[in-house]
Amino acid sequence: MTIELYLIGTQHFDPNGPRRLRKLLENKRPEVITVETDQDRIDNLENYWRELTPEKLERVAIDLHQRMPGSHIEGIRNYLTVSGYEYKEAKLYADSHGIEIIPVDKFDEEFQAAKGDWNHPINRDSVKFLKVNIPRLRELVERRYNEETIKIPEGIKVTSLEYRDAHMEAKIREQHGRVVHIGGMAHFYGAYINLYDRLRSLGAKKIKLNEADKI
Repeated sequence: MTIELYLIGTQHFDPNGPRRLRKLLENKRPEVITVETDQDRIDNLENYWRELTPEKLERVAIDLHQRMPGSHIEGIRNYLTVSGYEYKEAKLYADSHGIEIIPVDKFDEEFQAAKGDWNHPINRDSVKFLKVNIPRLRELVERRYNEETIKIPEGIKVTSLEYRDAHMEAKIREQHGRVVHIGGMAHFYGAYINLYDRLRSLGAKKIKLNEADKI
């Protein structure tokens, strides 16, 4: 069997991300969806969503805002609201269309150590999205989408990205039919031998999430 492969590049802090991803999934109508995550993160996200009432979200936002110098409450609320939207929207689509959703990432020790630590070098690039209001956040996100080549932020080892990409590549190559893979922009546009480069031989087509606005 052949594969028709689309790579949707996202910004994890995109306040328009859920709406945009829904549009692209409906447009591409995948038969299989793979997502840049692993089962442990899925379990944590699902527990988080079950427990996140509006009241709890506001309490957590205020607490995080107070503990993170220079943060903006709107940026914090956005992070808490859209966190993990890639998996959430993919799961909603997969369930409603009776198709399979497959987590394909595998995090190395460095990425595991960075989980929940905003001071870790891996997370430093993300902190800027927590320090701005929503209009400025949208501007930063769109600027990132407009980049054709993404510089890997200082502190992120290319070897760690390559480790993850190799695992995702192997899992994606096992799929057949019309496949949509959802992952962060850096894995497709990053300045290294990235996941798109690895999958180019399959005729993979990469799409930036904000292209949904043209549909």
